[in-house]
Amino acid sequence: MQRVFLPPESLAGDPVVLPPDTAHYLSHVLRLRAGDEFVALDGSGAEYRLHLLPGQPCAARVVETLPPRAMQTVEFTLYQGLPRGKRFPLIIQKATELGAARIVAVTTARSQVHLGEREAASKLERWRKIAREAAEQCLRPTVPELMMAHSWKEALAHWCALGVPGLLLDETQAATPGHGVGDVLALLGRPRALAGFVGPEGGFAPEEAQAGRDAGLLPVSLGPRVLRTETAALVICTLVMYTFGQLG
Repeated sequence: MQRVFLPPESLAGDPVVLPPDTAHYLSHVLRLRAGDEFVALDGSGAEYRLHLLPGQPCAARVVETLPPRAMQTVEFTLYQGLPRGKRFPLIIQKATELGAARIVAVTTARSQVHLGEREAASKLERWRKIAREAAEQCLRPTVPELMMAHSWKEALAHWCALGVPGLLLDETQAATPGHGVGDVLALLGRPRALAGFVGPEGGFAPEEAQAGRDAGLLPVSLGPRVLRTETAALVICTLVMYTFGQLG
């Protein structure tokens, strides 16, 4: 059954008034008709079964409130150095599928993309749409939070405010025993939340890596091969989710 996210306030009405883009998608793309059913999610984890009302193309009625799905056992925040081109939309899509709770785009010293305030706001709107569509596709009841950190200092301050352990992908640790992601995750026990920092093309600048370590980030390696930034991000997401029982 098709799943779509709706604003929580719209689900409180009777009938439920569908946003125009959602109504268009259901009726013109999926070609649902009056009486056809779909599942609506409010972003908090709640799910509802609705049917479209006759003669009202933008209206539906709640038929059933569905039992809540199991929630994540670990809240994972991915801090991603902003890469070029289509890499970041791909990271958003796949990190959403893997279960990341929050994705923060970070402008770093080696980022080749720098966004002004207006452009960043436009990008965030687009990125949130990608995350929402990925969540609908993978049967996820929540959408990850999308944020922008305009500097490395801002990203570290945000992480410090979360008060959770953080992993810093640092290729210089590849030859250091005990710094593999699996080794470090094994030492963390069962944290309620965790963060991972992945650099853009070229990784983090030495001064950024040092500032991260000074702030308390745990340097980790993904082994001797140098992975593309989008590959590294998804490997870290996968390892975290697998380790804490969200995959496999």
